[in-house]
Amino acid sequence: DVVREAEERIIDIDMMCLTKLVAVYAKHGQKDDAQRCKNILLSKYPSHLDVKAYNSILTTTSTIQEAKETLSTMSSSGCPPDEISYCTILYTLRLQKGISAFADELLSTVKNPTASLISAVLQSHLQEGKLDRIEPLFNSLNRTFIRTHTIMVEYHSKMMRRQFDAHYKQAESHFQKGLEIFTNRTAPQTEVLLLFLSLFTMYQRTASLRSSQLLLSRLKSLGLTPTPEIEATMKKTVTAAGFSYSGDGTYVVEAYPPITREDKELLRRQKLDSLYNMLLA
Repeated sequence: DVVREAEERIIDIDMMCLTKLVAVYAKHGQKDDAQRCKNILLSKYPSHLDVKAYNSILTTTSTIQEAKETLSTMSSSGCPPDEISYCTILYTLRLQKGISAFADELLSTVKNPTASLISAVLQSHLQEGKLDRIEPLFNSLNRTFIRTHTIMVEYHSKMMRRQFDAHYKQAESHFQKGLEIFTNRTAPQTEVLLLFLSLFTMYQRTASLRSSQLLLSRLKSLGLTPTPEIEATMKKTVTAAGFSYSGDGTYVVEAYPPITREDKELLRRQKLDSLYNMLLA
């Protein structure tokens, strides 16, 4: 609403403003407003659009075919797409069927892909369940990044249903390698927090309470603050293990009062159901 009000106050919206408006509306799910600004942009500046403007337009695409047409238009108009264009497409269409194959197609056109593009391609494979494509691509990298290791933690977490112990250890190994990158170089905290979240999520799925507690201590020792997503995941792990959750930020685990034989049987069945659902997932 604030963006819309600001838009109404601008007497003559130029190409830069329209480009930003399209992206902002699309990011916040205002599809109609994004489409409206996109139409104005295309009609007002049909032959003056730059790469930034086209990348903004790509945030409104809804199909892979539409994305291909926009990329073709960019090339023919003298504004060849860059890696930001490809990352934008892969994020915008991440739930589309066939995005994994399209991601490989886009990656094949880039000689020296950045961490952002590689991560986007790996995420596309993971999202569509094309797990057989993930390890070969990761192993082909000359250099790894926190984001790529985060995706590999998620990958091995999903693969645990095939071979639990091996993939469990591989996930922890990728976490450690990603953490080493964070401690040895300057990297955004948001990236390492997502890395922590990926391992917290795996521990939650496997009800690894002790591992979750140690991981939380490690996070705090680095001077990091748990995100709401990490706190929610930690709470699920604590309660799934049959303990109460303090909820005061200290994560002191307190045992429930003595329970009856019927309660124990109910808890046993709930754990079995949880394990069964995890195996099905």
